[in-house]
Parts: sequence; structure tokens; C-alpha cells
Amino acid sequence: MPILLTEDVATLSGMVSIEDAEPLLAWLLAHDRPVDMADCQHAHPAVLQLLFCAGARIAPLPASPALRAWLTGEAASVVAFFTTAPKGIPS
Repeated sequence: MPILLTEDVATLSGMVSIEDAEPLLAWLLAHDRPVDMADCQHAHPAVLQLLFCAGARIAPLPASPALRAWLTGEAASVVAFFTTAPKGIPS
């Protein structure tokens, strides 16, 4: 089960799909608790958007390096690296 919602924590694990977004949103609106993503390997972009918009506290972060990069902002620097032309090269 990719999402387990309790009074104390929302646990996201494995592959979290778009179908999990609506129950997660309801939980986030009703609880000011952390979201455990330690065992989450992939989250649909809608789920990530909910987490960002709700200001969810993610603890612990996922073990997946790619997912961790998206959640911590490291991915933004990688995207910027590949979309910004070096000095002297036309973009």
C-alpha cells in the first residue's frame, strides 16, 4: 500500500500514484503532522505539488536520490545547469 494515513503521520512508500493525491490532500488539510517518505521510490507530480503547496514537513526524506533531489531543491540546480547556456554560447 503506497499511502498509509494515521493521526500521527502520513507514510508514503513505493510508487505513489495520482489516485493517492485526493486522500493525501484531505489528510494534509486536517493534520499538521509530518509526512514520512523514507521508503517512497516515486511520487506522481500531483502528489509532489500537494506536498509543496501544503508546506508539508517531510521527515524522513526518501532514500531515493532522484526523489530526494526534487524535494530538497537540488534538482532545480541540475535543471538550471542544463538550461542555461555558458557565457559566449548563444542560447
